[in-house]
Order: sequence, then C-alpha cells, then structure tokens
Amino acid sequence: MAIAPTARAAGGRDCWWTGGLYLASPVVLVNTLTIGTEPLFVLLGSLGAFLLVRGLRGDSWRAMAGSGLFVGLACLARPIGVVLVVPGIAACLGASSAGRPCVGWRSRG
Repeated sequence: MAIAPTARAAGGRDCWWTGGLYLASPVVLVNTLTIGTEPLFVLLGSLGAFLLVRGLRGDSWRAMAGSGLFVGLACLARPIGVVLVVPGIAACLGASSAGRPCVGWRSRG
C-alpha cells in the first residue's frame, strides 16, 4: 500500500522494483500469514480499561466485573498483561481515597 505513493514521490521505477522484491520475499510471505496474539491482547486490554473507567465513573459493579473479566482474558492471551492489573488497582484506590467507593454496590445500603 505504501509502495505506490513512494514510487510517485521518488519518480522512478526503482521503488516499484524494491517494493516488489520485498513483497516476493519468503520471509515476508511467511510472517504475513502468522497470526499473533497482539491484536487480541490489545482488544481485550482496551475493553478492560474502558470498562474500568466506565465502572469508576458510573459506580457500576457490572462494568467493574467486565473489566476484571477482560483484563483476565488479556492476561491469558499474553502473560505480560498482568501489568494491566496495577493501574486498575491504582485507579480503584485513587477513586476510593477521593471519597468515592470503588465499586457501586458497596455504597448502596
């Protein structure tokens, strides 16, 4: 996709040949077909962070539970996802120290 604008900007056929050789490389062809866990990790981690913020703003225990579920699934997709737990705990502690409960069901009598 980036070959055509580069070839137009350079004004020669060298860019087309370079791009064609790159695309015909066996390494590129093999790695293009490999499915990694990064997109799934980013999706699940982002959903977890979104639901955490939504749960803290709206005092929704369902959003907090969903956040925990999605962050847990992100940790299963990539073990480095455990670091997502630390900002979540810090956000809950920050919200509770500001006078707001971390989870809405505790504030209701």
